[in-house]
Amino acid sequence: MVGAAKVTDLIGEIASACKEQSLGIEQINQGLSQVDQVIQQNSASSEELAAASEEMLTQVEMVTQMLGRFKLKKHAVLLPAESSVGKTGGAAPKRVGQLHLARKKPGAPAQKAARLTSAEDRAVLSARLSPQEIISLENVDYGKF
Repeated sequence: MVGAAKVTDLIGEIASACKEQSLGIEQINQGLSQVDQVIQQNSASSEELAAASEEMLTQVEMVTQMLGRFKLKKHAVLLPAESSVGKTGGAAPKRVGQLHLARKKPGAPAQKAARLTSAEDRAVLSARLSPQEIISLENVDYGKF
């Protein structure tokens, strides 16, 4: 009888251990299911971001073309801004539409420009030039729209 009681106890312990393992496996399955959902959401978000990025690139190109129609005064020169090479190998401007001051000769005073590169440049020119000298409001400067 003692042997039968021990066997019954062992069978009961095995049954409870099986239940605990079953609960543990169920929790693992739930966790993996949640991880799968998060991965799917991240994948969808990545695709949406890629599409938005392409759309923004298209819009930037359109705006760049539109702004290319504007004419600068004869004495202002648009110099290329610094560029960095992207992963695709194409050059992309770091600062879009930045105007640098042009000089006729080394040591000559700086010419007018719509935007300046630093606060010091703006301070120097604001002391020397009036707003009307920097930004022309003549209709001929705007061209036909």
